[in-house]
Amino acid sequence: MSLAGQLAAQSRPSAATIDWWEIDKAVVERLLSEDIDAVVGSLAAAQTPRDTGGWLRCLNILVRAGHREQAAKAIDRRAVAFPLQEKPALSHAADFLIERQEWDLARRFLERMPEAEPGWGYILVGHWAKTGSHAEIDRWLAARAKSNPEYWFRERLRFRAELGTENELLISLAADVRAHACDLARAERYLEAVGLVGRETDLGWMGQTCKPRLAYESFKLGSALARRSPPAAIALLERSLATPFTHQDQKLIDEEVRHWMAAVVPQRVWDRDLRLWAKQALAASYQANGQAGKAQPLVEALAAANKSGLPHYSWAQFAGGVQDQSGARVIEDRILKAEAANPDSSEYWLTRAKYYAGRKENAQAIEAFEKALALAPFDSSNETRMAQRHQIMREYAHYKFTTAGNHEAVRTLQRELAVIPLDTQYASWLIQGMLEYERDDFKPIHPGSEQLWSYLSARRKWDHAEERLLWRMVANVPESEREAHWIRAVSLVGNADPTRAKTLGWIMTRTNESARAIPLLKDAASRLPEGDAKKAATFTLFEAYCATNNWRESETLWPAVIQRLSPREIPDWLGKISVVAARAGAPDDAMRLWRAKANLDRTDLRALDELARLGLKERLRAFYEQIKKSDLQTWVPDSALKLLQ
Repeated sequence: MSLAGQLAAQSRPSAATIDWWEIDKAVVERLLSEDIDAVVGSLAAAQTPRDTGGWLRCLNILVRAGHREQAAKAIDRRAVAFPLQEKPALSHAADFLIERQEWDLARRFLERMPEAEPGWGYILVGHWAKTGSHAEIDRWLAARAKSNPEYWFRERLRFRAELGTENELLISLAADVRAHACDLARAERYLEAVGLVGRETDLGWMGQTCKPRLAYESFKLGSALARRSPPAAIALLERSLATPFTHQDQKLIDEEVRHWMAAVVPQRVWDRDLRLWAKQALAASYQANGQAGKAQPLVEALAAANKSGLPHYSWAQFAGGVQDQSGARVIEDRILKAEAANPDSSEYWLTRAKYYAGRKENAQAIEAFEKALALAPFDSSNETRMAQRHQIMREYAHYKFTTAGNHEAVRTLQRELAVIPLDTQYASWLIQGMLEYERDDFKPIHPGSEQLWSYLSARRKWDHAEERLLWRMVANVPESEREAHWIRAVSLVGNADPTRAKTLGWIMTRTNESARAIPLLKDAASRLPEGDAKKAATFTLFEAYCATNNWRESETLWPAVIQRLSPREIPDWLGKISVVAARAGAPDDAMRLWRAKANLDRTDLRALDELARLGLKERLRAFYEQIKKSDLQTWVPDSALKLLQ
């Protein structure tokens, strides 16, 4: 199959929806087999498509050809309101223009279609701010906000924050909240704005001012304020508990839970759960506000709501912290009395450990953690038990981290790793835990550790955990000291599962060892079954060939590689292969590849200067002089020739 055909197989636009990424792929697929001048000519001979998908394809091609004036006219011809479902495609199209630094076209596009919400809108504004009038930019953003208030207000606020002039907008938002005390949306919008500008703001007034109508709304706002202003959170959470639960609360929670969860959620009444959530949040706010005495009865009530009468292990540490401050021992008494009924329950002992951790009583916490581990013995045949033991070990290591630092957390995991089979999922979890505790001043992941080499040797397949581990092992020693470690790592590959060769080869390409990686990656690509792993190994092999200036092998792999690349990456990588060919002393092939790249996107001039330094300046000048003669509409030749002076 041709390159165009291969890309086409994955890029047929859907008739049901307008997908910018499918449109972008379809354009690249066409330009892989057709001359860009002929494609642009076919557009000129026809009217601008009336459907949004056709119009976006037309705009895409004109931009790639460097036809700014025609692209601007196309934008003007589509200055109409769009259905809501087309907003994502419009947003991505705006990002397409911003990414290519088509600043004027991007502004024109957003002026005609303020419904679009580009993720890189702030980049456009930031570039404009370097030379433009700040007052003009602010007016422009305000004008866009008339049609799309939420998005453009955020961008305006972000811009104002960069200038240090955001206070006026925050004051107006706060006034809006005060004028509409029952409106949750306005309060949440104000909190979002405060968070966006990233500054400390007194929010205590919101606790007395905001009066949401629903119990769930008061809970949501109170929870959002908990870390920023405990007093305000307390007022709203108390309001939530005092407000009757209604059908509207039920409906709102149902809608939000279904939005969070992809699976079908069984119908249930949320009244009891909402009250429990509010009490937990209120107890935490009381504690944060130095009112442990008020938190104490709530903690007791929450524990009593459980069948066991004990706090759930997930918040047992919080309960211990409250009682540490309040001086009460009610929960501790319950926990100690419950031992007689739960002597062999690892969950009980984990709850007890977390409780004492909250009270900062180290000896009792460690004793309970050790007891919990003893009651959850290692059993690789039982997934539930393994998950249970892992949960305890994770909590134990974190406790050691908070009380004694990274060293003790890692030592705890190392001791566990020393007594369990290394070919289990549990061992992989422990390794991932050790990686999380590594810091710049503490590097336990070192090739001098026999335990880590034993782990790698025991794993039949190497996956993400082994990749991270081996990469850190190598990276934690200077390049000049890695040779022996590379030899040892290669000795573990041999005829073992090809995922080992794939993983080690990838690490080598990221640590300046591409030549050493090539035999490993060739082996992996030849032995791996069809699928993502084989494709990944092939792409990494392609990268290694590029890094070692082997353009012939790089181009040989190109038909397989192109399927993994985005439309923006395809011309970029063609340019890289062109540079590789030039470095290898193949100027004709370098120019052939550069012409193919330019046909996909004339505006992408990345690597042009490097090709010129490699001796292709005159050939490139002739190439762009010819384009300038044959296409009077494109801006690209003038820019390219300027770079080639």
